[in-house]
Formats: sequence, C-alpha cells, structure tokens
Amino acid sequence: MKRIPTHIVQKLSDNSGKDIALYLANLQKIKMDIASANLQNTKMERDSGKEDTIILFGNYDETPIQFDMATGHTYDFKGVKEVCIQTTLGVKMRMTVLLAILSNGIMLPPLFIFNTKKKLPEELIKKYGKDCLLFANQNGWITEDILLEWFDKIWLNLNISENTKPVLIFDKCRVHISAKVLEYLEKKEILYQVIPAGTTGYLQPLDVSINRPIKVAIKVKFDNWYQSYGISEDNKTNAGYLRPPSYDMLIKWTLEASREINSDVIIHSFKTTGNYFSISFYNI
Repeated sequence: MKRIPTHIVQKLSDNSGKDIALYLANLQKIKMDIASANLQNTKMERDSGKEDTIILFGNYDETPIQFDMATGHTYDFKGVKEVCIQTTLGVKMRMTVLLAILSNGIMLPPLFIFNTKKKLPEELIKKYGKDCLLFANQNGWITEDILLEWFDKIWLNLNISENTKPVLIFDKCRVHISAKVLEYLEKKEILYQVIPAGTTGYLQPLDVSINRPIKVAIKVKFDNWYQSYGISEDNKTNAGYLRPPSYDMLIKWTLEASREINSDVIIHSFKTTGNYFSISFYNI
C-alpha cells in the first residue's frame, strides 16, 4: 500500500526527547574539547596576532529527485471514475542528489547519482565536472565508495582558514554509519556528530529548511519545460510516448535551484536546529 503524504509532523517517540538532549550535549562537548586544546596556546596566539578558533558545522544528506514530476492532482467532470494523467517515459526514473551546506551560509557542490548501468556521457562530465560530482549505478543510491570520494574531493578541500575547525553532522543512514565510513572519518581525523534516528526533522538543517525549497524550485522548472516543450510533438518518440527531461536538464535545474537558496536561510537552518556556535575560545 502506498503511504499517503500528510502535512502533520510525525510524533516524537518516548526516547526522542532524551536523544535530542544527548545530541546537543555532545555538541557542547565537541566545543569544549576544541576549546581545551587551544587553551594552552592561548597566550602565544594572542601575542602572535592569531584569530580565535571557530567551529564551522557542515551537514550532508541525500534526497531523491524524480525525472517525471507530473502533478499529483487534476480535475474532470463529477462522477468520472478514472482520470488520465499524461506522463513521460521517465515516470520510473530517478536520481539521488547529495546536498551539503555549511553554517557560514555556503552551499557545497552537489553530488548526483543516476540509476543507470550505462556510463555517463563524457561531454556531460566535462560540462559539469567543475560544479558537481557525477556518478551512476544500477540503483541510483549512495554507496560507501561514492561517499568516501565526496569526503576526499569536497569535505577535505574546504576553502577555510587555519583557525576554523569543521564539524560534520549527518543522520543514521546505513551507509553514513557503516564501519568502513566511520573508520575513514577516524583515520582522517574528521570531527563528526550523528543525528539520532527519528529526529532529523528537528536536528538536521537540510531537512528543516533546505531540501523542500530546492525540490519545489526544480518542480517549477520541470513544469515550465513540460508545458513549453515536454508535451509537444517534437518531444514524442516514434511510438508517441513523451521523452523525459535529460540528465543535462536535471543537473542544470538542480544547480540553479541550489544557488537560489539564500545564505541567510542556510545559516538560520543551523541556528534553529541547535547546530551553531558563535564563540571566542579566549573567553571560555
């Protein structure tokens, strides 16, 4: 049975309140651990003119994007038992997009995973290789190897100052907390905090403020394409079926949508979820 979407936030479990409190306490511990490591050098850093150490939070998560985003409602004469909705051949096609944001308002380059056994066209990789990471596999899902490559190419290459300590937060997706991934994080000395299960709607910045606006913006771009070209004769196959939007279009739409997110919205998403510190270690 297909689950009916609602606009009601799911009720927290009996243990969720404790999990949220423990999560926020662990963030405070990370803050104090970083502060303690700096205390012994505080005097020397003041004399040398170095800036205070600051914590920069980062949040990453995956979200599915459908190739066909036909509206879920329509209209017809009263009493009609069946209403046909015209869709494209992409109704069962989808991709996974890994989005990542920083608590200073930066949106990091996204990562795309298409569900296809075929190798992605070289011209597509050349066109968007500087703006995002592109992958393909049979399921279109995140894997350990893909995630580790994101760490290597994106997270470990942040354009930040020496006095900034990045802390990565993510949910308990099976791949995120696999032994291979956690071992990698420890090896690379990446500071991280795992969001408790069932609390991402309260503690994960991407879920709270970012994912939905991006998806809505992509849907608007799809609707504009669909009405202006998607349902035209030029977009039909010889058998009369409508072609779905191309990989190129979906990448372009997603990049545009992510760039439309205001930096203040990103910063606010960290503040409202408690994943934000504005501190001076010299004053601790």
